[in-house]
Amino acid sequence: MTSNIAVVYVTPFPTTSALLNCVIDGGVEAILLETYGSGAVPEKIVPQIQKATSNLIPVFGIRQTWSNCWSTEWSMHTDQIAPGTYHAEVIAIAAGMIPLQKDLVCEMEVIEGIQEICSAHVDYFSKIREVRRRFSSERFNLVLDNVKEKYC
Repeated sequence: MTSNIAVVYVTPFPTTSALLNCVIDGGVEAILLETYGSGAVPEKIVPQIQKATSNLIPVFGIRQTWSNCWSTEWSMHTDQIAPGTYHAEVIAIAAGMIPLQKDLVCEMEVIEGIQEICSAHVDYFSKIREVRRRFSSERFNLVLDNVKEKYC
């Protein structure tokens, strides 16, 4: 069985929101957002992330960069998140987006892995747990969980 996941390249244009609405209403099993280089998304797509997660559609994010390192505001978080540049990323995480440590260097590996996991797991939380386990380190997931707890 092949699962139905959508891969959406995030842009600052209004079409991203409209495309996400179509994807969500189309009955996908998961969404993979190719986020800005830092892992951020425009705040205007946060309602679509919330809509997807409230419909039990996991939303994952990978960076549109070609390096294998991850350096974002939240992954290096301190007691204060700097206002501005990366704030939207924390808002997206609060809305339910799950950033993954792998980036576009491994795009096909991530897409195929999410398809495989969605085929094997019907439960929303199982899909999220397994994708996080496969594509992010324990440390990365721990930091993400701490950010969610503190800022979301």
